[in-house]
Amino acid sequence: MAQVNIRLDDATKSNAEVTLAALGLTIPVIVNMLLKQVIRTGTVPFEITTGQDPFYSESNMKYLYELKKEVDEGKATYVTKTWEELEAMVNEHG
Repeated sequence: MAQVNIRLDDATKSNAEVTLAALGLTIPVIVNMLLKQVIRTGTVPFEITTGQDPFYSESNMKYLYELKKEVDEGKATYVTKTWEELEAMVNEHG
């Protein structure tokens, strides 16, 4: 059986151990699970990004600036929904 050594900062290791213990797992077990999933699917089983929050995308920021302009000019209208209406919308599209 092969052995792999990795370096983690102390806080990451400690926090991971606590979280994994609550799930009945250990770091070696989760690393094995990760690698088997990579082999099985041919991809990493989670999204890897540059860390840029899509909220701040160019198109979204343009939309928000235009919306703010409409609000400032008094052109925007507001729609109020009850919690039940919001839940129904989620269930409709969920």
